[in-house]
Amino acid sequence: MKPARPARAVKIKGAGPGWPWSPVTSLEDADIFALQAIAAGNASSGQQQRALAFIRDKICEAERLSFLPGGEDGRRATDFAEGKRFVAVPIRRCLRMPDRGEFARRAAGDAVRGHELILNQR
Repeated sequence: MKPARPARAVKIKGAGPGWPWSPVTSLEDADIFALQAIAAGNASSGQQQRALAFIRDKICEAERLSFLPGGEDGRRATDFAEGKRFVAVPIRRCLRMPDRGEFARRAAGDAVRGHELILNQR
């Protein structure tokens, strides 16, 4: 006789968050147009911001808790949700970085000043 299988996690429509692989439900035409404009290389600044927010907030669900209960199914769902969230983390990290151009300009200026000091000592 086989051991009893644990009950399988079942998502009931309208009862909490869906599975992480469920399609995006709050999709607006403007989101699609923004992503298409980015792909075509002619997005306005507003479309670029909207597309980035759509990717980060709705597709990657960066602010959603990635843990999902439910035994083995919950573990797979958690792994999938964590993978989606992982995409948003480096995006957020890059957006919060200080301006690299400013650091490069300062470093270049320091190098030029250091080189001038060496030449003046000769």
